[in-house]
Amino acid sequence: MAIVPKFQLSVGAQWWLGAVLFCFYMLTGSREQPWADATPMYEVAEALVNRGEFNIATQWPADLHAGRAGKTYAIAPLLQSLAHVPGVLVRKLLVSIWPGTHELSLPFAAHLGPSALGALAVVLFVGWCRFLGVGLRATLWSAAALGTASMVWIYARSPYSEALQTACFTAFTLQVAKASQEASRKRALALGLTAALVVNAKTVFALAVLGAAAWLLIALWGQWPRIKTMVGWSLVSFLPVFALIPLYNWARWGSPLQEGYDLSIPVFEERLGLGLWGLFLSPGKSLFLYCPPLLLSLCALPRVYKRLRGACFLVVCMAGPVILLYGKMLYWSGDYAWGPRYLTFAVPLFMLPAAVLLQELLTVQTARAQYWWRMAKLGLFALVCGAGFFVQVMGSAFYWDHYIRITQEARDGWLGSPDRSGAPTPTVDGVCGACFEDVHQLQWLPAFVPLEGHFWMFRHALANHDWEQATADAPWRRYTKKPLQIESSYARVRLDWWPIELWQQGRSGMAVVLCLWFVFGLFTALWLVAPKIKAAGPGKHPGPAAS
Repeated sequence: MAIVPKFQLSVGAQWWLGAVLFCFYMLTGSREQPWADATPMYEVAEALVNRGEFNIATQWPADLHAGRAGKTYAIAPLLQSLAHVPGVLVRKLLVSIWPGTHELSLPFAAHLGPSALGALAVVLFVGWCRFLGVGLRATLWSAAALGTASMVWIYARSPYSEALQTACFTAFTLQVAKASQEASRKRALALGLTAALVVNAKTVFALAVLGAAAWLLIALWGQWPRIKTMVGWSLVSFLPVFALIPLYNWARWGSPLQEGYDLSIPVFEERLGLGLWGLFLSPGKSLFLYCPPLLLSLCALPRVYKRLRGACFLVVCMAGPVILLYGKMLYWSGDYAWGPRYLTFAVPLFMLPAAVLLQELLTVQTARAQYWWRMAKLGLFALVCGAGFFVQVMGSAFYWDHYIRITQEARDGWLGSPDRSGAPTPTVDGVCGACFEDVHQLQWLPAFVPLEGHFWMFRHALANHDWEQATADAPWRRYTKKPLQIESSYARVRLDWWPIELWQQGRSGMAVVLCLWFVFGLFTALWLVAPKIKAAGPGKHPGPAAS
């Protein structure tokens, strides 16, 4: 990959941009406490801070076997819980300032780590743009689109581990790209560290590490001294951090190779083509529906491939094996979730072609007759990003469980309750979680598409309508006139913003102080970064060079 001159936005300025996004994510955070997979993750963080132990109270999933000494442990990797440690510490501080807010402060604290990691993922995307030589204006606008018009925003306000995975994967891929250009000791140490972190974030990313090794071997073929140096120093930083995985396994289950998963469950039984079709093209879970700016990347891909062939192969080698594995999963949708959450890790890399396209639109000089055509393209770019912003606002407006439960209740009254007796995983409270029986309507049936469903709920929640008023124009009314009972599930619906919860519980002062604190932080970060952006200049250079 040949690199053109970089814009001169300092590393410090990039971190201030991250501070802006962090404050934005915290201001728009969820009011929901950690549920499902996130519950044990957060409980481990609490156990570490409060007791110096790993064992927790919540058994999740319900059929999880007991660990050492018959105690309950989280099934998630340790790094996913360590990401919540800052939130636990902040929660202790909040309770000391506002006594009696132990429960109220849980949602706020549980989203602090993911917000920081979501902001970090965008900062690393800026680093990727700088590495590829994308101009400053195109980089900033693309970063704004990534941070507010893609699923990165949704999972930055969720206590799930997607924000952690996205930040670690983006950091690792950037270090791999830099290592192909610079075989220094410092670069090798950074490469090994990020490789260990991404595997600790989720062990499935071991496939990405193998893909990176293959790509680097091809890129550096014949340069054996460089390869030897890179491998040796990478292992120095990789092995100590990677060792957390077997050590944590031994502490929980008594074996360094036991992660707690029930490997007897036939999870990877889906036909690959169908799984990939669902992830990228299904009416209810398509990545392009939940991240519209990636449609711009799809349009830009042919020209980007011609100019940055090495970077394209890098993405294929590292993200491809992981995506193929998810495509083989029966539970490829990642439900309960907003969009195809298993693909969130790759969204920053998938956004890079759009940044290159925007760079061309902003810098290429055109004849006067073509000026309006170029402006029309820029307008279309902005329109698609605006659509992405709207999608994320709808996703942020409600916790995804509310609409999922509504579709299940409506489906049972319309199409009948599914027979779950043959499901590959046990049912919990009569529901089979991510099984086909209970989420197929979200994935494949136009009557229950979550995007339209959240917009429908948003209109009626603002109008304070009851369930009977809401069902009058429910999405499924186009297909059936049968009145469907959704009273019990609709009663759960509420706008998902943490200050509302504090206000309703008589803690309006706490809500105002916290909001003002993040507003102050946001504008302070903008005030500090604005002169640095201005000093860096517009970045009007020709754009990425050919590989």
